[in-house]
Amino acid sequence: LSYTILLELIALVVLALPPLRTKYHNSFERTHRFGGWSVLLLVWVQTVLFVRDQKRVEVALASALASSATFWMLLLVTWSIIYPWTHLRKVPIEVEKPSDHVVVVKFDYGVTPFPGSSTAISVAPLLEWHSFANVPTPGKTGYRLVISRAGDWTGRFIDNPPTHVWV
Repeated sequence: LSYTILLELIALVVLALPPLRTKYHNSFERTHRFGGWSVLLLVWVQTVLFVRDQKRVEVALASALASSATFWMLLLVTWSIIYPWTHLRKVPIEVEKPSDHVVVVKFDYGVTPFPGSSTAISVAPLLEWHSFANVPTPGKTGYRLVISRAGDWTGRFIDNPPTHVWV
């Protein structure tokens, strides 16, 4: 189990190297998302097995886990990964296409971010996310994102703009 975790972590590090990340960007994103989740699951399994093997016979597994600092740290890490997913929402957008190279995406779903911040959006939240700088309009609600053609995802977005995205 430990070697499987180690091999997955090595794969994540190797695919994060700039030349490989650039050349195999979609593989990098999927590997990091699903590889990260599988490592988390494997660490959970390893933690439960370790605590089970180390506890005294008369101690219940739940009690042994509750007294393990590793269990509580892993619970905190797991919650920090799950928490952002609980706030996802699919919102309507308006897309203005001034050229074949760029679109201006307008959002007005009750949030007006501060200038200089960024928003990550997705059309398929389990697969890939892309961040863009927010462009709020002073005195108006909502904000805009400017998306230029930079790769396959942005190209598809510009060529076939969706009506809704996940934020």
